Amino acid sequence: MSYRLLTVAALLMLLPAAARAGCLYKPFDFHPEKNDGVVVDVIVDGGSSCTHNFGEGPGYAFTGLTVEREPENGKLTKTGANRFIYTPNKGFIGKDAYIFKICASKGARKGCSTIAFVSQVK
Repeated sequence: MSYRLLTVAALLMLLPAAARAGCLYKPFDFHPEKNDGVVVDVIVDGGSSCTHNFGEGPGYAFTGLTVEREPENGKLTKTGANRFIYTPNKGFIGKDAYIFKICASKGARKGCSTIAFVSQVK
């Protein structure tokens, strides 16, 4: 089993793809017990923000969720235990990136995933 990160609209509507106007990226899986890494390409309309909700998959328990790299051209705001909002700086156009590290256990297996979001702000 794996974790899946979806935008708020996709999570609420259980859509197979991210569906928030202004912030688009495909859903993806990550496997903390495998110590994997994922790169997620994001398209952000200028003046919009991206909401990231991290949820525990069946049998998993989060042991840590940290921001490993802050965006250089925007801001990450923590709005819940496992929820963050990325907001590009006003007037910024171009690429930005930020990285989360999510650690979890599943039974006796433990590990961490690194999730890098590479945003193209238009």
